[in-house]
Amino acid sequence: MRRDRKHISPQVLVLDAVVIQLFVIIVLVVLIFFDNLNKSNKDRETSTEVGLLLNHDTPVLAQTEVISSANNSSTILVTSATDVIPHEERSDESTIEISTPTWIPTLIMATRITNPPSDSMPTPISNLENNGFPREVGEAELTELLSTLTLEQKIGQLQMTGMPGASLDLMTRNRIVEMGIGGIVFLEHNSTSPEQTRALTSDLQMSSIENGPGLPLFIGWNHEGGRVVRRGAGTTRFPSNMAVNSANDLNVAYLIGQANGKEMVSLGVNMNFAPVLDLNTEMGNPVIGLRSYGEDPVEVATIGQQFIRGLQDAGVIAVANHFPGHGGVDVDSHLALPLLDRSLDQLWQQDLLPFQTAVDMNVGAVMVAHLSNPALDYAGLPSSLSSNVISDLLRGQLGFEGVVMTDSLGMRAVTDYFSLGEAAVQALLAGNFLLLSIESQYYPELIHDALVRSVQNGRISEQKIDESVRRIIGLKLAYVLPNRPEVPLLEDQDTNRALAEEIGIASVQIIRDETGWLPFPLFPRRIVVISPSELNARSISGNQLSLLGEKLVEHGIEVIELFYNHKSPVDITSVQTQAGLLAAGVDGYVVVMWDAILRNIHNQEKAQEDLVGTMLSSGKPVVVAFGSLPYDSHRVPGAPTQVALYGDTDGQIEGLVQLILNGQTMKRNDLDSLP
Repeated sequence: MRRDRKHISPQVLVLDAVVIQLFVIIVLVVLIFFDNLNKSNKDRETSTEVGLLLNHDTPVLAQTEVISSANNSSTILVTSATDVIPHEERSDESTIEISTPTWIPTLIMATRITNPPSDSMPTPISNLENNGFPREVGEAELTELLSTLTLEQKIGQLQMTGMPGASLDLMTRNRIVEMGIGGIVFLEHNSTSPEQTRALTSDLQMSSIENGPGLPLFIGWNHEGGRVVRRGAGTTRFPSNMAVNSANDLNVAYLIGQANGKEMVSLGVNMNFAPVLDLNTEMGNPVIGLRSYGEDPVEVATIGQQFIRGLQDAGVIAVANHFPGHGGVDVDSHLALPLLDRSLDQLWQQDLLPFQTAVDMNVGAVMVAHLSNPALDYAGLPSSLSSNVISDLLRGQLGFEGVVMTDSLGMRAVTDYFSLGEAAVQALLAGNFLLLSIESQYYPELIHDALVRSVQNGRISEQKIDESVRRIIGLKLAYVLPNRPEVPLLEDQDTNRALAEEIGIASVQIIRDETGWLPFPLFPRRIVVISPSELNARSISGNQLSLLGEKLVEHGIEVIELFYNHKSPVDITSVQTQAGLLAAGVDGYVVVMWDAILRNIHNQEKAQEDLVGTMLSSGKPVVVAFGSLPYDSHRVPGAPTQVALYGDTDGQIEGLVQLILNGQTMKRNDLDSLP
């Protein structure tokens, strides 16, 4: 992987060409002399090429050798200069380019290769199961199908749009038949039951194949796990991605992907906007959080590749998101344009590693985020509209040959700066193939009209349109076969639910227990459970207890449960007062915190922290559980007993109950008896 000079510095030294050539000769002579002195050096490794930028427009490639390596840095020795090699003709993945500082014409300034260290790259997992996806698609087949489409239909294929309801409406049908749109995005309101979802996907595909452009539709949704799932369709709710990492079993990501994929295929859904490969390195990130596998790039890459393999083995297209990494920001791109403050070295060492691994695993699609990173695009363009990020970095340096898609173009990170039509044009020119829009019923027509006009006025060539549509058709034929055999509706769900329960239990972790309150001292008779309203009325019996409260009652414990709105300091203070008055008659407290770190960073609130402090001052045992982000631990350093749940699935709640009563959770190999 090489760095593009445009990404490294917008300014380069402009010198007289003759002076530059003389300087190069002098330096090379010196370097060759030192090279002869170091022939016996045992640390020499592989040869590579380094692009030496003598001015903005004239890169000169020099043959080099890596003569020492430490801490992922390499000392580069230049041994010979060669002529300029155009970017499109370079094939050596180790080629990098180095920008010369404006204050000194030096050639020896690089100490780091842009390729991620080989010892940090995850080892690809074995192909545990393969059902023939993706299938090989011939060029003749693509050419024939492309030739059947009108320009308007080709442009329609570039869009995935939302739809208003749970049945095929006239507006959506017209978009499929008349515009030839390429896909539909399902949100929660589009899926109300397994039977309804399957009937809807069948109606959509029939409209496209029989009455529209004759091609199957992409039908996709966000089904990541945790709280980002499509519950109405009846699919299994697996724990959050961060919980999957906490479960510490490398097999589970493949199993989750495979289970998700089989359920989706049975419903007629062929694309999943997952996995999330963002490193959650910013505690105040308001939009990623538990959706991330964590902050370690190797762990995220390793788990992500297994999920991709499992999902695609089942016949569903995986979409790695949000390139080049949305985890290091503290702004939600739905509301504003986030700034990713990372240098190129940091990006290569951290954020890009999981995406490179996904590319190497032949992930079907990559979704590009709406964020700004000056190191990649010094003009400040959103990454989704930047050719530097998409064409040069993702498709060029990372070598991605699948479908590149935008996040939804209606998000304010884009619309605060560009009209929707202009954003669509720039997104396509930047290297995207597929454009998402779900915010407004008018967006698809606006995008379609803007792209048609841009082709007519010559701003976008029809060849560019054909290139994008060709890539889209190829992915559809690889996964979305119109004649794919029908499978039983939501098969193996009992197995999938048992797996979700096991993973949830295993993911719950004790952060600290300095006073030995896990399990609770003696056997508690009465416990006050203080829960966020997110857990309210989750009980199976419908008795207005949370599932946590109900499970404790099942074990013979009397539970007094108080609920609070985690976004209301007034409500939390009221609950704090009520709970304090109960201290004399109870054996202890369980306090479930929810996003306290985010409320503090973004709203300067500390009501949940005060609530915990009051409970600790009671002198009774207090177990503090973090129902959402484990970073809430930073807000209550004085709490001696802390538990991280990483979410609130049934298995995670069961794991907390086991810790309260037994001091430990059953691990996966102990759970064979679970239904």
